[in-house]
Amino acid sequence: MHPETQDLISRFRNYTENRQPFVWNTENRGGLNCWNLLLSEGFVQTTDFDQAIATWKGIARRGMPTDPKEYPGYKYASSRRERKDDSWSPYLQSQQNQYYNALAYFLKSSLQNLRAYSLRSINRSLNVSWAQEFKIFIIVGQTSDLEWICLAPTVPDQVWNRYTNSFHPELASLTACQSTKPVARDIHEKISKVLIKLKPIECYGYYDYVIYNHQIFCTISSDEAIAIELALKAGKMFDDDPYYFKVKYDGGSSEKPVTQFMRNNFQQIQRYMFCFWDVGYGYKFGLTEHGDWVGLKYWSYMDYNP
Repeated sequence: MHPETQDLISRFRNYTENRQPFVWNTENRGGLNCWNLLLSEGFVQTTDFDQAIATWKGIARRGMPTDPKEYPGYKYASSRRERKDDSWSPYLQSQQNQYYNALAYFLKSSLQNLRAYSLRSINRSLNVSWAQEFKIFIIVGQTSDLEWICLAPTVPDQVWNRYTNSFHPELASLTACQSTKPVARDIHEKISKVLIKLKPIECYGYYDYVIYNHQIFCTISSDEAIAIELALKAGKMFDDDPYYFKVKYDGGSSEKPVTQFMRNNFQQIQRYMFCFWDVGYGYKFGLTEHGDWVGLKYWSYMDYNP
């Protein structure tokens, strides 16, 4: 890292108080984007393709983001039976399973470099007794004409509270197929037709509120990282719109000195938000003169009082 950047970081730390600095050395870590940051910060693990499909099925079947069996003694919402939820039926479950199985078969037979990832909140670092380890499963693969396709689910948001329960405001453009390659366009169209049949399923969160509609989204790009970023945006797991970047500061500390320092010393100030249902991670950073990124990390969680 350039000496002038190191000196800048040292001066920046005087303004951060009890907040955690964020430094991205471009020479060592490559370009900064949503996917590279998730990988570098330890949010991503490779997983089994079939497990990803099974997890998507399970959310629809339960109508809840996590499996209560994984957290015995911890209850944040009532079961479908307790809620007398008539939006689910054995017929609908059978229908959903058929569509998910058809989707899995088509992905395996149509894509190369097929991979599945689990994105997990690092709740053990939060030291809060009720925190679960919420995981998001995504699937990524490449067409024969070298376009990348990513499938990702809706992620509930009880931290940042963006656009309430509605879809991402730019959903249509995020999931549209911009590729001109015939094989990629055909595969994207066929996947989209299956996903249309997988109708959104209402899911409940804390205090038995309907918090989101479980749905799978498909995105495409010639760049793998961009395809993943688009899918995570469509599912409301990731956002870089500064309008929604609202964080709580500990001890009544002011953000103004930090903001002013960043404006005076950094270019292209950006904000990343990652949502893991009841836990959120925020990053605010700017570009230094020598191409590195410097800023702050934030985390926030829902204050659940059972």
